[in-house]
Amino acid sequence: MLLRNIPQIRSDLIDLNKRSIFKGFDLSIDDISWEMFPKGFAGLLRILIGQQVSLASADAMWMRVIKAAGSVHEVTPEFILEQSDESLKSMAFSRQKARYITALAYNTISGEFDADALDNLPDEKVYTKIISQLGFGPWSAHIYLLFTLGRADILPRNDLAIDKALTFVFNLNRKPDYNEALKLMEPFNGQRSAASLLLWQIYITRKL
Repeated sequence: MLLRNIPQIRSDLIDLNKRSIFKGFDLSIDDISWEMFPKGFAGLLRILIGQQVSLASADAMWMRVIKAAGSVHEVTPEFILEQSDESLKSMAFSRQKARYITALAYNTISGEFDADALDNLPDEKVYTKIISQLGFGPWSAHIYLLFTLGRADILPRNDLAIDKALTFVFNLNRKPDYNEALKLMEPFNGQRSAASLLLWQIYITRKL
């Protein structure tokens, strides 16, 4: 499912695209083509893959993981723990990311961490549980809330593309820090997921 088709987010996209800073950018909602990530362990693995790499690199690596597993449904903690260091390297996991996903797999199997239980928790509790895991910081937690759970009021922390788009849209002299970004986004409180998608689209279309 595409993020733009989540009912609340789509409604917010339509609203925001007609007013305020987004009105003059001639954005098409139907060009916003990001797909939701799978829930649970697989979704967190997909987010780990996307840390500090380009979208194209993350997509290519994710496809290698799915191919090795057989299907997205087989991307499980057990699958990860069955892989050798060389196998993980062949899927383009760095040594550090391999350590992070292996730790998450162990914690999931042991019952210390339950990604499947995140679905019905409020945003703050989802955030807290994810950042408790090795290698998963605020950005990862926010991306899970948006791309996996489809929550409507998420501004990913310290996302380079969003920060560059905010710098461009508000004609700033430098990229805002997260507190500054939150302040700039106050007019969109309650709709910050849609605003984030529109900012990403501006980043892409304006080649920032």
